[in-house]
Amino acid sequence: MTEAMSVIVSIFLTVLSAVAIHASVRYATDRRRRGLALLGLLSLGVAFYFGRALGGFWSGFYTLLAVFMLATTISPWADMLLRERRGR
Repeated sequence: MTEAMSVIVSIFLTVLSAVAIHASVRYATDRRRRGLALLGLLSLGVAFYFGRALGGFWSGFYTLLAVFMLATTISPWADMLLRERRGR
């Protein structure tokens, strides 16, 4: 896998992790909640593995951590906007 592809995969997995964790907290119950939380944590771990393409482990870790925090902050707002749009 090329470095550019590794960067794209790591960012995609980080955003997927944030969305899965948001869905597990907001919508899921019992078994599905645990499954979504596990999916979120596993995808974040794999994203950190591919994050080495961002300039090494620690620089990739901090970059992906910032992307994760941004996606976690944006996901409730995006969810609210989507629910409002569907309600109209």
